[in-house]
Amino acid sequence: MSNKKTQNSDELPEMLKSNICMTNPNEKILIHDGKVTFINNSGQINLQGKLMFNWLPNMAVRFYGSFPKDSHIKDFQFFNGKPKIKIENNIEEFELNGLSLAINESKDAIDIMCQLNPPIVFGKKGRQVNKVIFELSNLRGFSGKLVKSDTTANSNRLIFNNGEYEIIIDKSKDYGEISNQLANDGGYQLVFTGKLTSLTSKTFYISESEKILDQFSYFLQFINGSRSSPIFRYGYSNKTVVWRSYTPYETDSFKNVISWAKTSSTNSFNDLWIKFSSKWKSENDQECLKTILHWYIEANRNSTKLEGSIVLIQNALELLFHWIISESEKYVNTTDAVNISAAGKIGFLLALFNISPEIPKNLKALKQYENEYKVINGPELFISIRNCIVHPSEKKRKILKRLDTIGRYQTVTLGLSYIEIILLKYLDYKGDYRNRAEEY
Repeated sequence: MSNKKTQNSDELPEMLKSNICMTNPNEKILIHDGKVTFINNSGQINLQGKLMFNWLPNMAVRFYGSFPKDSHIKDFQFFNGKPKIKIENNIEEFELNGLSLAINESKDAIDIMCQLNPPIVFGKKGRQVNKVIFELSNLRGFSGKLVKSDTTANSNRLIFNNGEYEIIIDKSKDYGEISNQLANDGGYQLVFTGKLTSLTSKTFYISESEKILDQFSYFLQFINGSRSSPIFRYGYSNKTVVWRSYTPYETDSFKNVISWAKTSSTNSFNDLWIKFSSKWKSENDQECLKTILHWYIEANRNSTKLEGSIVLIQNALELLFHWIISESEKYVNTTDAVNISAAGKIGFLLALFNISPEIPKNLKALKQYENEYKVINGPELFISIRNCIVHPSEKKRKILKRLDTIGRYQTVTLGLSYIEIILLKYLDYKGDYRNRAEEY
């Protein structure tokens, strides 16, 4: 919930105002209601209908319309040829993905649905803007600096400044109520409103905003433990909307997940963002971060079940070793790196960042495994269990069978803690964090 203050808030900044009204989770967002022109090589047709942003079954922009049965439209082949659509009184054209569906047939009309291919941007995309307002869905309830909303002050603002751009995100003043509803219903709900401005130039193009917001999306993955990308992006020239983007940038549906980041301890987030931005400038570092974070998120959300998560965590740890130890810090050459055992690579990373290799005492199932199979530390235990999964001989299947669900979950917990703390140490993070293995 927001940290509300009753002090005089006259000098505090105003909370950012959302462009999107969303009362309930998964509520469709109306983009356009009126005439839509469909265009392909054989001609064009006009239909009345609505363009809607849908959350379920997947995030997408769809057109819903109808035409009379006695119209000149003979069949659906017109829509299956990937036609473009043009919105009334505008010149934007969007390509459909070729899918059409007759969702209802009555006595006099046929209803259709078509899905648009991204990017989906309305307005003057070639013009520069001086700010972008956007929304965030399913972000954890981080608290920060005070902002005012009506007569109340709330600790709801986070500011990210890397010297080139400033990104502000404000948590909804109703976050507590919204998050409870989201936990009950699942899916998606808007919880933060953000603003992007450039610190090096007065204006910037949409392509520049896409690059920095893509980077910010990956940063949010790391602190959130789940994907949350800036969506419903509106480019402004002062108070005038120049363009609106409804592209469905990747966001995960709601799921309670654990993260190293504490929602009440955010003072060092900007320092982490600066270091993250510095690494992002290198194409190789950027690709490594993207891949590691992808495997981390999939494992953290348990998308491939516990056994799959253990394999994904090992993939991430292997890449962390090659990226940091061999390529960045050059402690070993590429030839020697290949010859180091998987457990040795994890141990090397832990030693470099002064992380204890001991198995935490509260991971009791793993301590039992350690004693029974005489493994010497956490890295060796993790790789031993991983090998039982990917090299499933009869002997290893029997070993894995003895490790129950709790033990497998603790293995995932230990591996994810390694990824989180190694990344935090490599990015020189000095703030407070949760060690999920120690706090299990």
